[in-house]
Amino acid sequence: MRNFKEMIFKRSIRFIVLAVCALGVMPTQAFAQKILENFDREPTQFELVPNEEFIKDKTLYNENTLEDESLHFSIYLPPDWKRSDGVGFSADFMNQGVFSDLAQFFGPAKIVGDRKRLTVWSQTLPYQMSARFWLIKYILSKNYTLQGVKSYGDRKVEAVYAALENGSSYAVRSVAYINSKNVIFAEYFLPLDEWDAGHIEQAQVMQSFTMNKRFDDYAEVMVEQPFLDVALIRHPESWDFEQKRIRSADRIQASLYNHRKSEQRDGTIKKHLEGEIDIEFVSKYAVGDLESEIDRFNVALNDRGLMISDFIEEREDYIFDPFIEFGETKVYQATDREKDLIDYEFWISTLGTDDYYIFVTLLTPARDHNLDIWHRNSETYKLIATHIEDLVIEE
Repeated sequence: MRNFKEMIFKRSIRFIVLAVCALGVMPTQAFAQKILENFDREPTQFELVPNEEFIKDKTLYNENTLEDESLHFSIYLPPDWKRSDGVGFSADFMNQGVFSDLAQFFGPAKIVGDRKRLTVWSQTLPYQMSARFWLIKYILSKNYTLQGVKSYGDRKVEAVYAALENGSSYAVRSVAYINSKNVIFAEYFLPLDEWDAGHIEQAQVMQSFTMNKRFDDYAEVMVEQPFLDVALIRHPESWDFEQKRIRSADRIQASLYNHRKSEQRDGTIKKHLEGEIDIEFVSKYAVGDLESEIDRFNVALNDRGLMISDFIEEREDYIFDPFIEFGETKVYQATDREKDLIDYEFWISTLGTDDYYIFVTLLTPARDHNLDIWHRNSETYKLIATHIEDLVIEE
């Protein structure tokens, strides 16, 4: 059975390489969305030897000399592999600076054909994103074709894809970690003609790739905002915070805005709104029922020329602070009645504490309209909604 699965996987890799050759162009936004949907399939899994058996005759590379500890990693490689001394930079695929080349390793030289190689890169994130989405953008930018991907939470992802470089075909297995403000990314390029003999070792090597120390801080500085003496929220400093006028402790409101800023010819800064998050605390003693409160959001959106239409999904991946007694998050499509070319999404989290209902909403361009903005908005929204905490006042 295993041989049959491996044969099917090898054929699929070869077919993917041919598809990449035929495509030869950068994916469009619609194609990017299709890739996003296709990321639900996991890589083909192979039967590996126990890790203790694998590492006993391998060389451990413990890369821990850099000042930034979040970049320190370890990996086990066969003894006939060599580490390259060259460390450099590569043009960045998302215009977010540069890739920093942390390490390069090469398999034994061959008389004919390409060598196996493994590269480890790092990149500073401009804002918080999931490892999965980072990898999607990388694959799209390189025009690689995905075979499968598996996430381990928001901060680690593993993928297998086909690559065509300078006329040579590779089956690539990669692992990306989000560690502190950086993504650390390792790719093992296996020449396709070595697939039969090398794919198990490739999987074992990438399984051994680990960060020496894990850091859970975020890409941006997080700002704390107290809501009277009720709760504490945190948000990235790049989002503009606005506390609404407090007329009563029964209703406390605030908004956060994702503004893209551009400098005008006269030196002034113009703000372009790309996402909005609204937070409202409502005393349980000031409302009749939840349904009537939720209906208010429909009215408010209508006043802005927007109409909620289709239900998209309910998010099951939100883990709220223990301060929250119950919570659910739903996503809807929203349509601009005047601008048919722009679609939006409306997200709403309904939360409850001892004394308050909390409504956290997001209005964002739809994922089909702009995948980058949508992901930044939805990741920030998740970060805020799941980090509403009880405000502890020290006496």
